[in-house]
Amino acid sequence: MNAKFRCHFNDTCTTLLPKFIDVQRGGQSSVVLKPKSTEEVSNILKYCNERRLAVCPQGGNTGLVGGSVPVFDEIIINFTLMNKVISLDEISGALICESGCILENLDNYVRDRNLIMPLDLGAKGTCQIGGNASTNAGGLRLLRYGNLHGSILGIEAVSKNKKGCLINIIYFRST
Repeated sequence: MNAKFRCHFNDTCTTLLPKFIDVQRGGQSSVVLKPKSTEEVSNILKYCNERRLAVCPQGGNTGLVGGSVPVFDEIIINFTLMNKVISLDEISGALICESGCILENLDNYVRDRNLIMPLDLGAKGTCQIGGNASTNAGGLRLLRYGNLHGSILGIEAVSKNKKGCLINIIYFRST
């Protein structure tokens, strides 16, 4: 692999994280893929599964447990380019967006329509909603609105099976 395509995370971690976890969070990968759609994610996972290649999903890299740091040269799937707001129902407040949307951008989008995001984090200028959902983030509005999972009505996900199939999950709560 050509050296210019090699991605090292130690430098990034040094600037973003406290010194005491730099050693634990160091990682590297030869390949970083940035899909623009769920279909591209599906194709990537299908390809990787057929060849038994490990993948590491990555968003804003604001998590403190290292879930987005590759350990054994996995292929990184970075969701930065999946950052579109698809729709907002201003009556119900239901927002549909892609996983790479930055929380602060979503907050500004709904605030312009006199709504509020139930989640507010210190890293809102960098963190992505997909990572917030996967970690069930709480944040500064936790006591008022609860964890993020209580505000999620549905998720569109891609399975890691051989077909890389798309899964739509809609959750309806009875009150």
